[in-house]
Amino acid sequence: MAPNSTDPRLWYPQLSYAIQGAAFEVSNELGPGLLEKACENALVVELSLRGVQSRAQVPYAVHYKGRPVGEYFADIVVEELIVRVH
Repeated sequence: MAPNSTDPRLWYPQLSYAIQGAAFEVSNELGPGLLEKACENALVVELSLRGVQSRAQVPYAVHYKGRPVGEYFADIVVEELIVRVH
């Protein structure tokens, strides 16, 4: 069931629903037991097939009290709004 567009638990209900549908499709197609990277790649492909822009392994600089301390890699960034991390 699609979430209500006024559902206060979701910031982007339609986009969240599209991501969830794509994840279910990947799971149904590939089945259990595959490595995370293969599933991540398949999810990026499925999102693209559904017209949803996404990028995998997106680097972000990490700062602590104004000083750079390293880099963080988000598993998937969708429409530059939603980040998936493992």
